[in-house]
Amino acid sequence: MNRRFIPWAGKWALAWLVVVASWCSAGEYKIGPEDVLEINFWQDPNLNSVVRVGKISLDIVGQIEAAGKTTSQLQTDIVRQISRLNKRISQAVVRVVEYNDRYVFVSGQVNDPGKKTFEEIPDLWTIINEAGGITEIGDLSRVTIIRGGEKAGQVEVVNVAEAIAGGNLNKLPKIGRQDTIEIPLSEDEEDELDEVTEVP
Repeated sequence: MNRRFIPWAGKWALAWLVVVASWCSAGEYKIGPEDVLEINFWQDPNLNSVVRVGKISLDIVGQIEAAGKTTSQLQTDIVRQISRLNKRISQAVVRVVEYNDRYVFVSGQVNDPGKKTFEEIPDLWTIINEAGGITEIGDLSRVTIIRGGEKAGQVEVVNVAEAIAGGNLNKLPKIGRQDTIEIPLSEDEEDELDEVTEVP
């Protein structure tokens, strides 16, 4: 009796593996059109390259669409194409070296302002720390978020200092792609600056 169920068990196991694989793929980072990739072929290092995508161009296979795929999917596509012409190539390793599709700008009173790229965009406080933290004259009580992407132009002013003091960092607004975060001068510093720049 039990033998009849063995094929069914195999089918269920195969179906489960397919589901797990799809879950893993769904959770993987999808390559963006402005990302920079490093492609390595340990079997033929002469083919190694660093490229900026949408479409990547390899000398012996031409163009391959990269944007929107995971690195594992792109590796499979590259090997499939290149192995038709070079049978020695059975493996390729694709690594994202610049996540230019997921970025924010940090400006104002931080120690390392500028464009910050991430595999996954973190929370506001983490981004401020990634930008070197605030300067001695920065003000966390009036942090401005200028939305980019689909919400371009929307502005929020956030009291990060209050969230830190109350242990409520998880309640800070989520940061999206292409948002700009501005850390202003403290009000005391602004007042002093106004006094200095006043014309008699």
